[in-house]
Amino acid sequence: MQFAVVFIQSNEPIFMLKRSVEIAVLSDLHLGSYACHAKELLNYISSIQPEILILNGDVFDRKFKSFEKLPDLHKSIFQNIVALSETDTKVFYIVGNHDQHFQPYIDESYGNIKVRKKLSFNYKHKKYWFFHGDVFDTSLSISPFFNQLGTRGYNALIALNKSINTVRKWVNLAPMSLASKIKNTQKAKYYRTAFEEQVTKLASKNEYDFVACGHTHIPCVMSKNGVTYLNSGDWVENLTALEFNYKKWSIYRYDNIDFDYHSPKLQVPTKKQKNKATSIPAFQTLFKFNFD
Repeated sequence: MQFAVVFIQSNEPIFMLKRSVEIAVLSDLHLGSYACHAKELLNYISSIQPEILILNGDVFDRKFKSFEKLPDLHKSIFQNIVALSETDTKVFYIVGNHDQHFQPYIDESYGNIKVRKKLSFNYKHKKYWFFHGDVFDTSLSISPFFNQLGTRGYNALIALNKSINTVRKWVNLAPMSLASKIKNTQKAKYYRTAFEEQVTKLASKNEYDFVACGHTHIPCVMSKNGVTYLNSGDWVENLTALEFNYKKWSIYRYDNIDFDYHSPKLQVPTKKQKNKATSIPAFQTLFKFNFD
């Protein structure tokens, strides 16, 4: 059983029990965008203690300009990620097509946070390859889903969808996804199949056992072309992550029921003291372009 600091919107940190995970993979968080389900994402990040955390692209939205202008919940999410890196979690930040501000920092390291364009390593006698997946946009003429809507249209659709689901929750109806209806068109299915085909063929050619992407916002664990294809989904619609435990990969799907009630017995009371948020110096270093 592990305890870890959890940063919330108040100035006082609390200590909570955390679930141990060998590897956790998240992508397409889109922090800084209204589309991000920040409350749910913060709940999830605060509930795990991974040995390795891989952020597989589009952690921030394209319109992200300054850390200081992020909503408080969005700030707390990345503060908790930095705090994890200070408890011996190895964090790999893979730059996606929305993470334009991080291009100059590729191959740099900030404590336990490593910024990369792609990542490959051996783990438990298996060869892994992680990259966001936007590199295939040109060869596949870009996803029809994003091509039809564009980023602004997509964000507007998600904002509308969130409002609709809020009303549906009030009247005890299950949430619905407008975006998924577009993603289920024949063109979108063709793109997804072609994307998976190219990714797995290239991984097989380079003798990888596993290849993991984000970008498509479609969570997946499947075998294809002799390799295992993984996709962590997103925190805009699906609220999913990849987790590796007990020699097996699985898709974590967020459920409000898991976080609706927190027993006071699961929190460790702490005396009032100066906030030892040692993450702040590293945090400022990583976002130094915001503090000039």
